[in-house]
Amino acid sequence: MPLYHYRARDKQGTTSDGEVEAINPSAVAAELRRQGLWATSIATSSGPQPAAWQAGILHTARPPSPGHLGQFLAQLSSLLRSGINAHDAMSDLAERTGDARLQRAAGEIADGLAQGASLSAETARYPNLFPPHVVGAVAAGEQFGALPQTLEDLATQAATEAMLQGRLKWLRIYYGVTLILAVLVTPFPMMIVRGMSWYLMLLATRLLPGIIAALILIRLGQIALAQPAFANLRSTVSLKTPVFGSMAAWTAVVRFCSVLRLSQRAGAPLSDGLNAAARATGHAPIIARAQQAGKTVAAGGSLADALPGIGLLANRTISVLATGERAGTLEEALAEVAQQAEDRRQASVNTMSAGIAGGALVMTGLVVLVALALAWTNYYQAIFARAGVEW
Repeated sequence: MPLYHYRARDKQGTTSDGEVEAINPSAVAAELRRQGLWATSIATSSGPQPAAWQAGILHTARPPSPGHLGQFLAQLSSLLRSGINAHDAMSDLAERTGDARLQRAAGEIADGLAQGASLSAETARYPNLFPPHVVGAVAAGEQFGALPQTLEDLATQAATEAMLQGRLKWLRIYYGVTLILAVLVTPFPMMIVRGMSWYLMLLATRLLPGIIAALILIRLGQIALAQPAFANLRSTVSLKTPVFGSMAAWTAVVRFCSVLRLSQRAGAPLSDGLNAAARATGHAPIIARAQQAGKTVAAGGSLADALPGIGLLANRTISVLATGERAGTLEEALAEVAQQAEDRRQASVNTMSAGIAGGALVMTGLVVLVALALAWTNYYQAIFARAGVEW
C-alpha cells in the first residue's frame, strides 16, 4: 500500500504530522478520525506519470456529456460506499462505464492509484474529461474524508446540468433550422425571372458556403474558449451573463457551501475549508480571491470579514453564516444556505427554460416576418421584371 504523509489537529487545536500506509486518502482520514484527529492535509509522493492521452486541444471539441459524467461519478460513489477501494473501483469502471473515453481514463487512473497517487491528482491529468470543479471537489473529499458523499453531490449536479442541456438542445435546433430556412427561402421567388440555374448557383457559391463557414466559426470559438488559457474569461462570462449567469452563480454557491460544510464536519481549519470550497466551484477568479480570504481568517478574522472578498455570496447569506459561526452552528447554517441555493438553482432552470421558449417564439415570429417581407418584395420585383416594367 502507498505511504501517505498527513498533517492533522486534535480537539484542542494541536497540530501533528506523521506517515501512515493506507489504501487511499479516505482511509487515512478515517483512521485519523478514529484516533480523535482531523486531517488538514494528506499527500503522497508518486512516480512520474505519463502524459494523459486526451489532454490535447482536439479533445475539447467533444467532452463527455453531463449525463455520462454524472453516471460515472455516481457509480464511483456507490462502489466506494460499499467498501471497495478507489483502485478497485476505477478498475471496475474501466470495464463497464458508458463513455469510451471515461472508460479508458478509468483504467489509466487505476494504474496511477496503484502507484500511490491520489484520485484528485489523477483526475487533474484529464482536464477535458473532468472539469476544474470536479477535480477541486474530489480533492476536498479526499482531504476531509468524505469522498463518496462528494462524488454523489457532483453526480446530482451533473444530472441537473444534463436536464438543462436537454431542454436547450431542441431550442438550438429549432433556432438553427428556422434561420437556415429563412436564408434559403428568401431569394427563392427570384427564380421566376432568373431561373433554377441561377438559384442553384447562388446556393452553391454563397448561401451554403456562408452557412457552413458560420457553423465552423461558432465551433472554433467554442473550442478556443474551452482552453485553460481562457479559464478566467469563461468564469467571468458564465457568472455575469444575464439569465444564464444566475444558474452558474447558484451552482457555485451550492458547491462552495457543500464543501465548506464538509471541512467543518472534518474539523479542518476554516482557512483550509475556504480554499478547498473555492476550488470546488471551478471558477479561477473565486479561487484567487479565496486565498486572500483564507489569509484573513488565518490572521484571526471572522467569516463576516473574509467572505465579502470572495465576491460569491450575498450580504444576507454572509450574515446567516456569520451568525452560525458565532453561535457554533456553522455546519447547520451552511447546510441551510446550500439547500436554499439548490432551490434557487432549480428555479433558475425552470425560469430559463420558460424564458428561452418564449424568446424562441418571438424570434421565430420576427424571422418569419422578415422572410415574408423579403420574399414578397422579391416576388413582385420578379413579376415587374418579367413584364419589362422597372421596379
